Amino acid sequence: MYAFGGPIASFADMIPTSTLARAKVTEYVQASESADNKAALKREAEALVADGAFGFPWIVVDREDGVRHTFFGSDRFEVSRGGMGSENGI
Repeated sequence: MYAFGGPIASFADMIPTSTLARAKVTEYVQASESADNKAALKREAEALVADGAFGFPWIVVDREDGVRHTFFGSDRFEVSRGGMGSENGI
């Protein structure tokens, strides 16, 4: 793998040590590779597709009044805020 203009040994090498302690980065990367987490990711992805998701990020807003809004894409964060009841929303 290459990142930041040079070779890296693992994904953990891409995280600045000022952000997280190296041991924590390694712990999180190893956890992300576990069979349990991979199975959970598959279950969640299947549930999202069944709910109509077709991309990522897929944002679901279930309001207290029972109205549900779904949004696709990071450019929808501002719109989804409105779905939660902000005065600037839907």
